[in-house]
Amino acid sequence: MRHTPSGTPVVSFPVMVNRRVPDGEGWKDATPTTHYCEKFGPEAENIAESLTKGTRVVVHGSLYTETWQDRETNQPRYAARVRVEEIGVSLKWATVSGIERSVRSSGTSTQGTDQGQDEPPF
Repeated sequence: MRHTPSGTPVVSFPVMVNRRVPDGEGWKDATPTTHYCEKFGPEAENIAESLTKGTRVVVHGSLYTETWQDRETNQPRYAARVRVEEIGVSLKWATVSGIERSVRSSGTSTQGTDQGQDEPPF
């Protein structure tokens, strides 16, 4: 969890995708794929407070490519990222209790509102 220079909360986290593949005699674990996710705005704080490492999640978002110059080699670098739109706990092997609705500081519910005004334009 961090904040942008303008004070917007940002949470960044990896999500591992583990797949099972046939190996001729049964099934085996394939090499996990890591997807780096990030969320900007008030929901970032909620994600940071609500989820812990190892929690099974369902993520809905859009894939984009981040580009920058390597400081040492001055070569362009690239990384695929997921801009999270929605995230929730998977109920496949877990139960959830004590769900609380988030409220904005103005006292109105954040459910069903677009909070993208501080998000980067990608």
